[in-house]
Amino acid sequence: ILLHWYVAKRLDKVLKKSYWKDVPADRFFEELEKVFPCFYNLAVSNMTKTSLLRAATPTCTERNNLGKFIKLVRDIADGKVPNTLSTKRRADELQNAKATKLDIWAEFAKIEDSVYLSVVEEKAAQKHAPMRAIIE
Repeated sequence: ILLHWYVAKRLDKVLKKSYWKDVPADRFFEELEKVFPCFYNLAVSNMTKTSLLRAATPTCTERNNLGKFIKLVRDIADGKVPNTLSTKRRADELQNAKATKLDIWAEFAKIEDSVYLSVVEEKAAQKHAPMRAIIE
């Protein structure tokens, strides 16, 4: 159950726009391609980090605005909207398997491929190490 909690925490972190704002510009597109391969494409690779993270406008879609993409993934996982990101076959497989919210998040966010998430977690561990030493 601890592993389940850890994975859920990591998925929740990358499924927030604030995480992506903190990713350094020189790592942003590599991280985006690894973590959200179904979002990343040639058009996205030619955009800027700022344009991908800007507040959504009427012309924005889930294919060119990271905030809208993240909201769509969360809405699919919550059962609020149909799964339009997967192929029909894959969406049916997930539905027939009674995929959980966590399963859906993991379907679209490949945290195991993230490099920056590991860096963030390591920095957090180092920051809290002195306090842990006192407590132990």
